[in-house]
Amino acid sequence: MRKLLIACVLAATANLYLLAGAPGLAYLDIANVFTANQRINAGLGVNVAPGVTGSVSLSDKLFERGRTTALGDWTTLANTDFTFSASAGTWTVDAGDVVAAKWTQVGNMVVFVYNFQHTTTSAGMGTDLLVGLPGTMPTAASQTIAINTSVNSVGREAGFQFINAAGATVTFKRIPVTNWPTETNNLDIQGTLIYPR
Repeated sequence: MRKLLIACVLAATANLYLLAGAPGLAYLDIANVFTANQRINAGLGVNVAPGVTGSVSLSDKLFERGRTTALGDWTTLANTDFTFSASAGTWTVDAGDVVAAKWTQVGNMVVFVYNFQHTTTSAGMGTDLLVGLPGTMPTAASQTIAINTSVNSVGREAGFQFINAAGATVTFKRIPVTNWPTETNNLDIQGTLIYPR
């Protein structure tokens, strides 16, 4: 009867919060109970179904930690969102060269996926190609991970990337570390960067 009484009260109350430690509220089936402007307040550590195994299903998006982008949704970026440069020479990435560039965040983990194709490098290149990330992306801890590159003059080759501790710049290098060649619309770089925020 206590659970039934709670359910009846909840159904009639707007802007609802379920609080941890509420007397007798060990478990409540909330299906078809909540209406608009009602929510569970998990700030006090509420368990949806304590001691019960199973899954939680949502019919719409889930937002965490006050973020405006839903969990699992991607933010798409254009070439104008980045700053492309090099340790020596000039690296040019046109709008059409950004085949894919997007990022998402889950908890404190950020995933950045990119595919730059047909980019151009000038004469006198150095060992580093640099991508300045937009300010909308979270900052990072230092991280290094392998990437795939395709240079027309030498074919497909491996490379690596790393992001600095400030999280503002991603650096691309060849393996072994040598200067990037001069290419006109022939340099591709694809990869995924996962880093802790």
